[in-house]
Amino acid sequence: MLDTMKAQWKYVVYRDADGDEIIEAFGTSVIHLEYVTRAGIAIGSLISAGYATADKECYGSSTSLNLNSRPRRDTALLRGDED
Repeated sequence: MLDTMKAQWKYVVYRDADGDEIIEAFGTSVIHLEYVTRAGIAIGSLISAGYATADKECYGSSTSLNLNSRPRRDTALLRGDED
């Protein structure tokens, strides 16, 4: 189960100026809110956030952003399965 999978990354999904969903992954030692702030991502553009395994399975949530993951959709984005 996902509870036994070790997170390899954290990630956030946001909508860019063109309306496309963008996923950005980063190290697990960085707090989600800290990453978003440093990257200049507008809080209002955020859609989801969580963790990803080495198999690119997304799960969980971000307490600092108060956002949940969308496991199927976010996994597809991370794997490049989305247009």
